[in-house]
Amino acid sequence: MKLVKFIIFILLTIQLSIIRAEVPYSKYRNQRFSFSIPYPIDILYPQGESGNGDGQVFLSRDAQIELRCWAGYSMDESLEVKYDGSIFEEKNRSKKTVITYKPKKNNWFVISGIDNVKKIIFYRKVFLIDDVFKECLITYPENVKNKMDKIASKMFNGFVPR
Repeated sequence: MKLVKFIIFILLTIQLSIIRAEVPYSKYRNQRFSFSIPYPIDILYPQGESGNGDGQVFLSRDAQIELRCWAGYSMDESLEVKYDGSIFEEKNRSKKTVITYKPKKNNWFVISGIDNVKKIIFYRKVFLIDDVFKECLITYPENVKNKMDKIASKMFNGFVPR
């Protein structure tokens, strides 16, 4: 019995050390529109910057997790109009999409929620800096929520529009 308890203790210790291990990050820097975001190099893989240099897509090996980062000129569109349009766009993912978080400040907003049909969580952050919208959107399955919520938080806290 003592041996079984010892083995369980060792396995739990190893599991906790794996859970606590720091995820390695790199940083995507967009030269054309001057923004950057950290991304986990063991989870998301760059797919190549777009032809006009406005952004990058990152995918997990199984393509279940996706990060899209891009920028574009506002063409006189206000942050308020972009915010309302983005909420409309996200709500139309499916008939059962629920927006769970949608703060808006002077030059940025976040829209987050879940598509309850596809069981996909989404988190979108948009900045308006010098007439340029700088955006990142991550989507991931609900079954990896515990792991990816922490990673997404670190990524989006490091999303820097210069």
